[in-house]
Amino acid sequence: MSNTTNAHEKVTIPVQGMSCGGCAGSVQRALITHRGVRAAAVNLELKSATVEFDPAATSPDALVQTIRAAGYQAALPDHDADQRNEG
Repeated sequence: MSNTTNAHEKVTIPVQGMSCGGCAGSVQRALITHRGVRAAAVNLELKSATVEFDPAATSPDALVQTIRAAGYQAALPDHDADQRNEG
């Protein structure tokens, strides 16, 4: 049987305002300490954070707020705009 407590999702969040490795480290530390986050990888060059999380404990919107609280700009990609561009 499958155990739902092992369920997790992954999201990549664009992050603006990082200018050095220290900035990326700050974002990563903020995400890692956020409740429900299993793993976080911040890429300075791509200006993004990829986060693996438990959807029962947190949400992508909450992760964006955590990044903002650390002093950086973040927003989830607009999937509606992507769908409009494809159609």
